[in-house]
Amino acid sequence: MKASMILKNGIVVTMDKQQTILNPGYLVIQADRIIEISGDRSILDNYDTSKVIDLDGKLVIPGLIDGHCHVRPQRAMGEHRGLAPTEYLERYIHGVSPVMTPENAKVGALLGFGELLRRGVTTVMNMGVFPETEKKAAEEIGIRARLVPLAETNADIEEYFDVLENQEDGEDARVRLWLGMEDAANHDKSILRKCRDIADRLNLGIHTHLSEFERDNLDVLYDNGFLAPGVSLAHCVLVNEHDLDLLEKSGATVVYNANSNCRLAVGIAPIPEMLSRGIPVALGTDGLNSTFRLDILEEMRTAICVHRVATADNTVITQEDALKMATMYGAKAFNKADEIGSLEKGRKADITVFDIEKLWTTPRIYHGEESNILGLLAYCVSSLDTELVIVNGEIAVEGGKLAMIDEKDLITEAQSCGEEIARRLYFT
Repeated sequence: MKASMILKNGIVVTMDKQQTILNPGYLVIQADRIIEISGDRSILDNYDTSKVIDLDGKLVIPGLIDGHCHVRPQRAMGEHRGLAPTEYLERYIHGVSPVMTPENAKVGALLGFGELLRRGVTTVMNMGVFPETEKKAAEEIGIRARLVPLAETNADIEEYFDVLENQEDGEDARVRLWLGMEDAANHDKSILRKCRDIADRLNLGIHTHLSEFERDNLDVLYDNGFLAPGVSLAHCVLVNEHDLDLLEKSGATVVYNANSNCRLAVGIAPIPEMLSRGIPVALGTDGLNSTFRLDILEEMRTAICVHRVATADNTVITQEDALKMATMYGAKAFNKADEIGSLEKGRKADITVFDIEKLWTTPRIYHGEESNILGLLAYCVSSLDTELVIVNGEIAVEGGKLAMIDEKDLITEAQSCGEEIARRLYFT
């Protein structure tokens, strides 16, 4: 049988329901799907391909998933001023959007999406200023993306409805526009109901912030049919038991932004309580102006450490929990729990490979009850150990470099764009 690509001799962390690890493991890809995965080398005899990649003991995992991001072309601005979170937001986050052009947005998207790919992320939910422009960036660079608008008014959302009505891409597309808004709880009930109607009719997900800096009224979302599977809510820091009841009943996904919440000192989301209730919790980086570094592995580690320190309990979030949040639960935020988030036959070929023959990942104990492979992944592997990234069956990172665009050209363009925005905002 024909195959597009074969990956052989890797250590494959499948993240399937049995948490199977294959060492060595063999994956066969045809077009955008994994058509075979096994620990038995003999399966390779059944396939014919000109593209065989020998991973030689490298670590293979499902592509990491970033459930909430903003990719404005700025980074690490304003920390030295020690501003209160609301002041910082006004100047360095919300202040950037009005001075951006569609061209700036595309450069920022290429920069952010490029960093995510280089750090092993294959799928991103991006809330942007110009989602149609950022869609083009995602298509160009090779990442799987859902793009939603940073819509702050009812008029913004109404205008965006027309864009969605004319969108030709189906839900199987690698890149697609979805519904979204800055803060759904502050919008009119009629808008919330209309969002639900459009989401159902066009088979779209919805993404919004919730209870990041103050508690939002979750009842208004629930009572108007807005909350449902396919809705993802970023942050959910300041939620109470009643809110958790509604989240549990609704089937919505929470997206936890651990590093952003820590840096901006907004509080600690009740993630252990959510997980114990069966509420799916994905991970997000929140963006270049919030976290400064788009690194889902770091989000995993912060999530583990913050809650262990807060509860004085070293079992509240396990390494397995964190890995599920970065993969399986992340897939739920994209309505793709059966498509991405694990390496299994029939699923999308979204794959990340790390080179773990490093000082910081040695020694490696492969077999038996004391195997440390998951521990290395959860605590030791650097996101910059990313060697190969495959998205939808296409190579997006190869040899630790972006495969579809020139990194040096992008760095030059993003540097110029960042300086231009800084001059508009801060230096005039």
